Amino acid sequence: LGRLSDWSTVCRAELCASTVIDICLQLVPNGDLLTQKLCVSLLRILACEEQAREQIRIYDGVPALVKFINFFMQTFIAWFF
Repeated sequence: LGRLSDWSTVCRAELCASTVIDICLQLVPNGDLLTQKLCVSLLRILACEEQAREQIRIYDGVPALVKFINFFMQTFIAWFF
């Protein structure tokens, strides 16, 4: 979905109209690391659309995404050093 929506504005609009954003925001804090990365990547791509940004705000997704980014950066730094 990420690659398709990255290239197609119609696909992004259709995904924004569905429950994909809500599902991804539920999977970010509860899923495994791969699921979290894929969901965050898809949300990043969908965030190009105003409707997606509004849904992320409505579902309180900003704190969840910031928390994931902080966790990912801490893991990367710990692994790198």
